[in-house]
Amino acid sequence: MTTTATNFTAKNWRDLIKPKALDVDKETLTPTYGKFVARPLERGFGITLGNALRRVLLGSLQGAAITAVKIEGVLHEFTSIPDVTEDVTEIILNLKEVRFKMLDTEQATVFINKDGPGEVHASDSPIRKVNYTVTQSRVGQRTDFDKLMLEVWTDGSVMPEDSVALASKILKDQLSVFLNFVEEPEPVEAAKEEQKTEFNPNLYRSVDELELSVRSANCLQNANIKYIYELVQKTEAEMLKTKNFGRKSLNEIKDILSEMGLSLGMKLDGFVPPANPPRPADSDVDENRIIARKEETIEDDDDLE
Repeated sequence: MTTTATNFTAKNWRDLIKPKALDVDKETLTPTYGKFVARPLERGFGITLGNALRRVLLGSLQGAAITAVKIEGVLHEFTSIPDVTEDVTEIILNLKEVRFKMLDTEQATVFINKDGPGEVHASDSPIRKVNYTVTQSRVGQRTDFDKLMLEVWTDGSVMPEDSVALASKILKDQLSVFLNFVEEPEPVEAAKEEQKTEFNPNLYRSVDELELSVRSANCLQNANIKYIYELVQKTEAEMLKTKNFGRKSLNEIKDILSEMGLSLGMKLDGFVPPANPPRPADSDVDENRIIARKEETIEDDDDLE
């Protein structure tokens, strides 16, 4: 008989990993579509939060609807209107699908005046579609955290960012009844001091460890960028001014930096580069990305503008 002993480490609820902010994809953001990323999350929280937000978005957001309709010359719903294709019953059913964007909670009256033939279109629900995906996210040497990506499509009567915020507010209000204690505020001073003295260890690494494509690596070399702390202080506009540096190279670098919790255009106030920057033993870059970039050729990066 073989006995296997497994050690479990219980985390205090304050020690659970949670995202510092919700990332919004500004490049794809429109009045009817938004893509949001939350990371890192504790394992299992991606599905828990993603499914809850999706259900609330699709079924619980408040909107405005037609409660009564009056048509001149029509006495009841079975009346036919001259030169109108639909009967009154079908018109009423169609009007029930119309969505409005209201900034007030009071009742309002809407008039439709039209001479001659024409069409009046009804929209779908304000939230047309919600999709979420959960993938792995790395923090330090651990790769078992969750990354939640939420996509929201609306009909334009509500902005995607507002719809996610409203859904989160509804969830928060519903869960508040389960709390039976008053949360004590976390010590702020210690957090501020830690923020001043500690920086992301990846900043000290060489850009050679990013395993970039040949063209991207050559561009950084020509720009005399040797370490990641030098790279992250560059803005996108500054990088695009580099010779032979195009959009594909920019997106490649942004994706890798994002996995490390970094980005372009960072302000490193108080950061003092050491004379000999230390290099971590293990790379934080996803192995699949490393393999993919090793197989890239110069011809793959031909998107110069």
